[in-house]
Amino acid sequence: MAIYTNRLYYNFITKLLVSRGYNSILVVYDKFSKILHFIVTMELILAKELVRVFRNNIKVVYVARESDFR
Repeated sequence: MAIYTNRLYYNFITKLLVSRGYNSILVVYDKFSKILHFIVTMELILAKELVRVFRNNIKVVYVARESDFR
């Protein structure tokens, strides 16, 4: 089941073979820019850890630096 907001849709690909300690992929689709992000993660992930993974991998892409507007 995909979860979405107005702009971002995300879903997990699970039950993969373990590679480098990961066994799932978090897929995030940006509807506006039509960009897909693939983030390796674990199948059993807590909400707190999911927020950290999302913040470290997705928010970084979309947050503009103040210096970009000078």
